[in-house]
Amino acid sequence: MRRSRIVTGGMMALALLLAVVLASSQAVAQTKNISISTGATSGTYYPLGTAIGKTLTEAGIVNATTESTGGSVENARLIGQKQTEIGFVESMIADWAYFGKEVYK
Repeated sequence: MRRSRIVTGGMMALALLLAVVLASSQAVAQTKNISISTGATSGTYYPLGTAIGKTLTEAGIVNATTESTGGSVENARLIGQKQTEIGFVESMIADWAYFGKEVYK
């Protein structure tokens, strides 16, 4: 039951984020191409990123391409190098990347 609430809460937060992105993108006159960096195709992030990309593309807001990557560490690097616009990153990895810790020293 607890896991179900966590997943539901996470999906609600994701839906809210998606709504904000869609609303703010309405002001852009031309369609932009973006990349969504996820993880392995067999993992959780890839199908989620694919669904988000499909929703954004079908809404005509952006042309989103979902990319399979090595996961959180690689995605944080891609974001930092401005090679992707959206990347799925675990919270601890995001902290390391932001503060230049561990693998990001």
